[in-house]
Amino acid sequence: MDSRLLSFITVVEKGSFSLAAKKLYLSQPAVTMQINSLASQYGLDLFQRGHKELRLSEAGKRLYQQAKKIMAIYGEIDAEMAGMRGTVKGELLIGAGYVTCEYVLPNLVGAFKRENPLIDLTIRSGNYERLMTDLAAGDLDVAIVAGHNPDKHYEAINLLNDELVLIASARHPWADQKAVAAADLVSQRFIMRERESTSYRLTEAALKKAGVSPDQLQVVAQIGSFEAIKRLVIDNTGIAFVSRLVLDRELHDGSLCIVRVKEIAIPQEIHVVYRKTNSSVKLKKFAEFCACFRSGA
Repeated sequence: MDSRLLSFITVVEKGSFSLAAKKLYLSQPAVTMQINSLASQYGLDLFQRGHKELRLSEAGKRLYQQAKKIMAIYGEIDAEMAGMRGTVKGELLIGAGYVTCEYVLPNLVGAFKRENPLIDLTIRSGNYERLMTDLAAGDLDVAIVAGHNPDKHYEAINLLNDELVLIASARHPWADQKAVAAADLVSQRFIMRERESTSYRLTEAALKKAGVSPDQLQVVAQIGSFEAIKRLVIDNTGIAFVSRLVLDRELHDGSLCIVRVKEIAIPQEIHVVYRKTNSSVKLKKFAEFCACFRSGA
């Protein structure tokens, strides 16, 4: 493997020689020397001159495209050779939404590692837009996300079905009601997820479909954590729409209850998403495992 190509790719993707050096555990002068060596070999400038930020030249853009292909081939060779030895090992980069990270991945990762002890899993959490951006850039092998829209560039496995439900404190007047009308929601204090979240987007769409504008709600707080939201709802600070996945403990101990809203249902599917061009053996292992995890096999 030509380490100069790896350095070049990292500089491009990090947008900085210093950040690339940090990721590669090299000194910045060493990275600069490798990039200069490539430019000298081809007799072409790889970056445009005269700009504060790094900008690829036409030659640099072409080299980046080809270098990515070469590195992918190296990865495939390593994976295939490992497969021929009967072992699959290496690092798999997984991105997951906040709910999935906390409530789904512990069981999934534990079971996968028992079957594949040589595959190291590195997990990052983030919202849908951030994870899909990282997946498209090749910074992730897999994204586990809610509300994924079909795309010709990606494969998607339905990992599990979830829904957003309205919760209230056991001390709330609605706790004993079988159902409420959507129009009644505007009379209540609400705790919402942050606007960038998939949960907010799905809730907003469902409310509008039921004839309720989100602007009509008495929103007292917007929080990026379902745990914090649940604590506020238990204290009767307000009511909230949350993932059904996060409620087992509170429904069991009776501190929270689910309130059915007649005109509103908010299903959401959680998908394992990966690029069709990613042919790594370890990714295939993980995808197959997730499909079995989904079916309960």
